[in-house]
Amino acid sequence: MIQPEYLAQLRYQYMPCQVLLMVQLEQKGKQWWPSFMAAADELGMHRNTMRKALRILIKNGLVGCHLHKAGRGGFWLWWVKSNADDKPPDPPCWKLRDLRVGRTVRIPVNGLHEWCAKHGYKYNTVYCFLTGYSPLLNRRYRLMSTPMDEITEADDLKPIAA
Repeated sequence: MIQPEYLAQLRYQYMPCQVLLMVQLEQKGKQWWPSFMAAADELGMHRNTMRKALRILIKNGLVGCHLHKAGRGGFWLWWVKSNADDKPPDPPCWKLRDLRVGRTVRIPVNGLHEWCAKHGYKYNTVYCFLTGYSPLLNRRYRLMSTPMDEITEADDLKPIAA
């Protein structure tokens, strides 16, 4: 829960819509929204206002959140800063089994583009694999778990309206 003293401090540094969004996200807890429209409807905000406020919160390290490029694919939320000294945990990740070397590979939700570039895969190909359209990626990687698995295990996933 966001500390009252910290919230009072934030009220003087940020616009009311940004502070309100931060409080609402903290109350919702860890989750994934399929689209900005779904999140905006659930939170009672205009989509563009929410997008701008969320970008500012992310930029200033007040939320652990990953927005998919161009708003496609929704966004992940895994942390909201609760006091001035709070540090973000590691983001949720996809876990893959590398069948060639027999090890587990972790791809954080905010590192998918970098992983694709580093390993020479097209983003759309990997994204389709990660969302279940193919059982193997390049006959090398098998999906073991998704960020959603990690979030549901974490304790406080709250269902969202689709």
